[in-house]
Amino acid sequence: MATGKFKTPRALGVDDWAVRKTKTYGTILVDLDRHQPIDLLEGRTAEGMRDWLKTHPGVEVITATAARKRSFE
Repeated sequence: MATGKFKTPRALGVDDWAVRKTKTYGTILVDLDRHQPIDLLEGRTAEGMRDWLKTHPGVEVITATAARKRSFE
């Protein structure tokens, strides 16, 4: 679910979000240079993140919490 048209960010922040605690989780992507959320992904898998990055080349920096970093491995 995209929040609208956006330019692929240079710096990307990645975190979890939940509709309700312990229920449906997803991934929120934030353009750190513009301080704007740019996309919401279903789930929080490495595969979903990899697919997003493949379709949005140009990201140079990715930041995430330690828990999220483990899911990228």
